[in-house]
Amino acid sequence: MLGQENSAAEEIARLVPNAHVVKAFNTIFADVMSKEKMDRAGQKITAFVASDEDVALSTVAKLADDMGFASVTISKLSAARYLEAMAHLNIELAIGQDGGTNAALIYHRAS
Repeated sequence: MLGQENSAAEEIARLVPNAHVVKAFNTIFADVMSKEKMDRAGQKITAFVASDEDVALSTVAKLADDMGFASVTISKLSAARYLEAMAHLNIELAIGQDGGTNAALIYHRAS
């Protein structure tokens, strides 16, 4: 069962044990994946990236950054459970609550 105790990403990692599985981009709507829609009042859209594999994690984080996102890395694939739940919430807000898909998550770390 997927959810609090498992995720699709973890299931894939179990099914393909030699794969370097990374969870990323699932919290970002396709509608905002263009340069003109990535500018959110001067802030970059957050691309959460989770993996147990350090090289795969940094590779995908660099890809996200190069695309214009602000990557936030999580060094454990089990965090995919939370990213999948965030995606469901994002979809509910956009579709179920009529908010639309011109929306994006921005994670701000205060210093």
